[in-house]
Amino acid sequence: MTSILLMSAVSLFSSLYIQYVAGYQPCLYCYILRYLTIGIIGVSAFGTFAKSFTGDASAVLSSLGLVGTGLSAYLILDEAFPSASICTACSVTPIILGVSLYYYSIAFMSTVLAVSITILRN
Repeated sequence: MTSILLMSAVSLFSSLYIQYVAGYQPCLYCYILRYLTIGIIGVSAFGTFAKSFTGDASAVLSSLGLVGTGLSAYLILDEAFPSASICTACSVTPIILGVSLYYYSIAFMSTVLAVSITILRN
């Protein structure tokens, strides 16, 4: 749970940095991913400090990770096929270390999903 909490905090502050320092304006889907990340921070903090609710927190984290992974995959699809114009605000995607921001998002969300399912199964 603590690792999910730390990863989520880094993800949230990175998105705030990209918006307010780098000047990238997020679209509606980016805001949804941000709110999912805030939810993940809250649930993982609760699961970290309330050890008796770890199973319940893991189930909620699994659902948040699943929704985030699906949304990130949707945005990667939009980036791969821009003529479909799924999200016109996403015409310029930030590139960090040569990788699109959406790939970082899907890696983060799928990691949350995998770790929370592992915790839930134990």
